[in-house]
Amino acid sequence: MDSYVSGFSPNLPPHPPYYFPDSGRKHQYEYDVFLSFRGEDTRNSFTSHLHGAFQRSGIYTFIDDEELDRGEEISPLLIKAIRRSKISIIIFSKNYASSSWCLDELERILENRRRSFDQLVIPIFLYVDPSDVRHHRGSFEEALAEHEESSNKKKEKVPKWKMALTEASNLSGFHLRKNGDESRFIQKIVEEAWKKLSRTLLHVAKYPVGIESHLQDLIPLIYVSEKDVRFIGIHGIGGIGKSSIARAFFNQFADEFEGSSFLEDVRETSKKHLGFVQLQETLLFDMLKFRNFRVGNAQRGINLIRERLRHKRVLLVLDDVDDPCQLEKLAGRHEWFGSGSRIIITTRNKHLLTTHGVDEIYEVQELNHHRALELLSWHAFKMNKPQEDYLMLSDRIVVYCSGLPLALEVLGSLINGRKKPQWESLICNLEKKPEKKIYEILKISYDALKEDEKSSFLDIACFFVGEYKDYATKVIGDGKFCPIFAIEVLIDMSLIRIESNKLRMHHLIQEMGKEIVRQQSPEVGKRSRLWSPDDVFEVFSENTGTKSIEGIMLKLSEPGTLYLNSKSFKRMKRLRILIFSNVILSGTTESIPHMLRIFELPGYQFSTFPFDSVPKKLVILSLPYSHIEQPGQGFKINLENLKVLNFSHSTLFREIPDLSKVPNLECLHLDHCKSLIEIHEAVGSLTKLVILDLQNCSELRISPTNLVSTSFRILNFRGCSRLQNFPNIIVEEMKYLRSVDITGTAIKELPFKIELLVGLRETESGGLSSHEKLMLIPTSTYKLMHLEFLDHSRCSSLSYDFPLPIPDELLDNPKLQIRTIYDRFGHGGLNSLYNVLGNSNLSSKDFLLTPGSFNKLFWLDRSKNEFARLPSFGNQEDVEVVMHISGINHRLIANLPT
Repeated sequence: MDSYVSGFSPNLPPHPPYYFPDSGRKHQYEYDVFLSFRGEDTRNSFTSHLHGAFQRSGIYTFIDDEELDRGEEISPLLIKAIRRSKISIIIFSKNYASSSWCLDELERILENRRRSFDQLVIPIFLYVDPSDVRHHRGSFEEALAEHEESSNKKKEKVPKWKMALTEASNLSGFHLRKNGDESRFIQKIVEEAWKKLSRTLLHVAKYPVGIESHLQDLIPLIYVSEKDVRFIGIHGIGGIGKSSIARAFFNQFADEFEGSSFLEDVRETSKKHLGFVQLQETLLFDMLKFRNFRVGNAQRGINLIRERLRHKRVLLVLDDVDDPCQLEKLAGRHEWFGSGSRIIITTRNKHLLTTHGVDEIYEVQELNHHRALELLSWHAFKMNKPQEDYLMLSDRIVVYCSGLPLALEVLGSLINGRKKPQWESLICNLEKKPEKKIYEILKISYDALKEDEKSSFLDIACFFVGEYKDYATKVIGDGKFCPIFAIEVLIDMSLIRIESNKLRMHHLIQEMGKEIVRQQSPEVGKRSRLWSPDDVFEVFSENTGTKSIEGIMLKLSEPGTLYLNSKSFKRMKRLRILIFSNVILSGTTESIPHMLRIFELPGYQFSTFPFDSVPKKLVILSLPYSHIEQPGQGFKINLENLKVLNFSHSTLFREIPDLSKVPNLECLHLDHCKSLIEIHEAVGSLTKLVILDLQNCSELRISPTNLVSTSFRILNFRGCSRLQNFPNIIVEEMKYLRSVDITGTAIKELPFKIELLVGLRETESGGLSSHEKLMLIPTSTYKLMHLEFLDHSRCSSLSYDFPLPIPDELLDNPKLQIRTIYDRFGHGGLNSLYNVLGNSNLSSKDFLLTPGSFNKLFWLDRSKNEFARLPSFGNQEDVEVVMHISGINHRLIANLPT
């Protein structure tokens, strides 16, 4: 019996290196079928009969001449025939692999398939087992072994031949077993060829650079051979190549399904009158091949799709989807389709995919620099690399495009055939304004946003790219909506991304956002956001600002003066964002708009506060490196919106005033304020405080007596050399606190209720660091279940016994590590106790003597301590790494545990 073999293994070996496209023109096929076979095995038998059947059916077939000269290399005539054939049929017979000519031919066929994405390959297994071809067994193993023992040239080719055999055997094809009906078998091949030839393949791309690598990543997710129904999303920004990847996959695998349909432009078509009906009718016609199929209305179409396709194995591609309604009407659920079906959805909106319950999501990434340069070169020079004297200019364009295929294609075509001055002019213009076609395609994603999402996007594009997400989130928008949800939408739409908790944006998307602002008005003062120094200086020098302005950012590479007057902000009633850097303010202003939410001005040069009255809606006030001596009266009004106050490195700043009118303050940055003497008691009463950074406030003597905030994450007193008292903890728990640093202070005792710092753990500052004046570490320290590092290497004043015996709580804390400030040999790690109590001058009593303790000890530094005995280190089988002991003396050696 003959049988149809289908399926693709996701564990294929990688393809050979990428092959450059040879032409920008669509293939002009000269032949319908190219036959590859071992002449001695089948020329006068099976292949002859198959060739005759093709001829009788009107299928134009290339079959090589028996007299064709066969040299060491495959002939140019055959290479040309392979490239100009729509289908290549490989007849695997018993001795196929014994011919190096056949194996070279096979490699060329597969190379051409990978390069074109619209040519098909069908393997025929003639009285051989497909698994023998796939795994190089039987006669195929013997033939390859002979090649390896022959000339060096053949030996070098064997690995590629093996890969080609495996790849070809995993394609859908036909298997004729012994005693099979050869006539019927040939008829089925002819019918399948007709079916494939009658299907018009989709155009993938003029130059499909990078498509192959995307397919290699996508194929394992789609897993064509599995029998379940799978929905797969292809997601990414506009112009990234989602549709091209989907078309390439469709061309290669559509024939492995009982029905297939590629619905393009779902977004646009669905908006037309009866658009959903049109899409449903196209889908059903493609799948069922019934002409004059009438759906009537979209609800009836849903039922027809579900009823007609639920037992049919289909491949459906829904291209450019932007609304859940489109999926609900075209591919609502898994059970609409038969076993083994695959539904592929391309979209800019990742959230749409997750809410629809897709099984896998493939996010398309930008091209790397090498591939991007290659794609630009094909469009600009019609070859795979730039002309040598255009290399630097090409690199500049590639950097501008940041790996976006659409931009590379558009700009490459635009500069094709142009001279260097025109290239330089184009690059100069691009820096001022994006190319129109790129802008229009990218703007589609922006147009799909709601108004508050658009506002958030423009704020980020103009002011906050590269800023920490948590910082920017506090001031994005006008305060009437929560920007957290808007940011999530922007992430799902691939308009922004988060890296290391910072906001990032593709360069061209950022330029698109800025261009949207530029097009708001030809008059600079009537645009919503200003970031160009020329535009900002123009508005302030000519007093042309209007109520349209919502944000101003002036960042200069060198210090520059901005002149203000009483009218500078008078008409800017909606100003929310005011960010300066390297700016020296000169003149006066009557008032700052009350809508202001962020004011940043590093290096403010005056000793008095910049506002008579702080704007009530202010969220962030950042004046680092300023010359301010004291805030004055600005904080006596209710500032319930203020969350960040930053006076760091303000060396003349003397005191923090009463902040009881700032109840929602989260971050107070006063580090390196070397004149600061006192922190007002009210600071300790702020219940929302997260960060209190007083590092290197060397004159600080008075800090709040009590701390009441349960939100603390960082308490940094490092370098406050005159500070003697640690604030009392009078709340039940500080479960978010990660770091307490009192290194370099005069603090002698840690708080008695230190166990309330339940979140304390390892941080860059060492978790709980201390210094030579610390005299008491409370026993309750061992109740800190998340503590990983306890650093008292500098605690020379710890002259009395460490608390003994070790409390039971420590045995329940697998993470505790008591360590010195450094690890001399770079050893250590999480969940290990290492570098114990070095240089701490502890007494000669037994050290933490508790049987079974410290089964993960790595490094024990007992130098300058006088331990007589060590505890048991638990079951030796549980010790994860070797234990090192430094500072050993003869008394201790006698008491080492086994």
